[in-house]
Amino acid sequence: MMRLCLIELRLGAVAICKEAKGIVTSVPGVSIAVALMPPLCVVGYGIGTAFTFNAETGFTVARGGGLLFFTNLVAITFMAMLVFLTLNIDADPVRDRVRTWREEDRESIWVQSLLNKIPASGRLKRIGGLPSRLLLIVMTILVISVPLNQSYSQLRSEISYKQQQNRLRSAATEIWQKNFAGFADGKARSYISQLSFQERERKLVTQLQVVTSKVYTEAERSQYQQLLSVKLLRPLDSIALNLIQIPTASGDLLQKLSEATKPAPPPTTAQLQSSFLESAKLAIESLLLPPPARLVSYAASTSPVAPLKIQIIYLSERDIDRDGRAVLVEDIRRQLEYPTAEVTFERLAPITETVTFDLDRSEIPPSQTKILDRIGRVVRENPTLQIELQSGQTPSEIGTLAQDRSLAIQSYLQTQWQIQPLAVAAQNERRYAIEAKTATTPTVQLKTIIKLPEDTPKSSSVSAIEDK
Repeated sequence: MMRLCLIELRLGAVAICKEAKGIVTSVPGVSIAVALMPPLCVVGYGIGTAFTFNAETGFTVARGGGLLFFTNLVAITFMAMLVFLTLNIDADPVRDRVRTWREEDRESIWVQSLLNKIPASGRLKRIGGLPSRLLLIVMTILVISVPLNQSYSQLRSEISYKQQQNRLRSAATEIWQKNFAGFADGKARSYISQLSFQERERKLVTQLQVVTSKVYTEAERSQYQQLLSVKLLRPLDSIALNLIQIPTASGDLLQKLSEATKPAPPPTTAQLQSSFLESAKLAIESLLLPPPARLVSYAASTSPVAPLKIQIIYLSERDIDRDGRAVLVEDIRRQLEYPTAEVTFERLAPITETVTFDLDRSEIPPSQTKILDRIGRVVRENPTLQIELQSGQTPSEIGTLAQDRSLAIQSYLQTQWQIQPLAVAAQNERRYAIEAKTATTPTVQLKTIIKLPEDTPKSSSVSAIEDK
């Protein structure tokens, strides 16, 4: 990137010094646009991310873009200085033309008038001779070389880490495909759906997730661990294997092995489902959705064809924008250590309706039941939702009509949609937030909101195994 910028800046500086012919005048603008505008855009994106989603990630992105912008700016200045010196731009005729331009050009005069208003402008008018200018630019280059060297070291470490991961992944996959992926008769037994490595306490932790038609025994696990240690030229006790098996339909899928041949039973389908659901639950419930979105529920499923799919359902008046969804997807994948997980989002719009009653009556008019059916259907399908009721009665109405109308709506929703009224439901199952008020019309306003208790568990559904 720096080499490309330097080449463009040389061309741009030469183009400025030459007589304008053809498209040569557009070269400096293109060079500056390529070198300066993209880093500035990255800085703006990083600042927006920092104030909207994640401060640490956002400011890291902004710092990187700012460093590239400043580096390119210094390169532009330095290369322009060298080109101008080479072409002897600092001659008397050129100085006279520049001085005339400063005195006659309206835009230049306007800029100079603004600069003269700065108190320290008098000291900054004379930068100095050529040695001082070269010294200043060289000092600037030395200063920015420190963060550039750090960035280069970090990039080199990342490349080295990725190369090491690729070598480990290649070796582990080769051993599995050659010795464990098939039966003795040549038929396929399993395939690798996920493979990752981590260094922990001087041990190489290998996490291998496979989809298999026959659960592997403890002896087969130990054999794979031994072959892997030989392949990687590492001691056996420095390699830890975490084998996650997703079984598929097979005649001997859940056949129990004798205690003599296997010290510990393999995990059952129910155990795999429970572990998967718990991990997904912790990752999703820790999400911080951008306001005003609120998490309603989620659904997770896995199968041999699509190992992991997660659907996030949230309550909001507007959709989460594309950048917000990308940040949330990356957060889920990072927490689950599942980079191929498919995450989708479904927005549930808040429902706000008004049920109108006849004057001095608390019976629900037949024409208003469609409104209640719509709200009841949504609330029953999403247990974390609550119905906010603002029941009113006019000043001319006598009695407790506001309360009676609220009770009538609760009774209807209980009968038609099995939503318990406030007086019957337990403390952690209450689905209503009720308020009585004086109104100008005999109405009850209803709105779907998130249940008030913050520690209420989010509803979820999971289909961890699909037989294929």
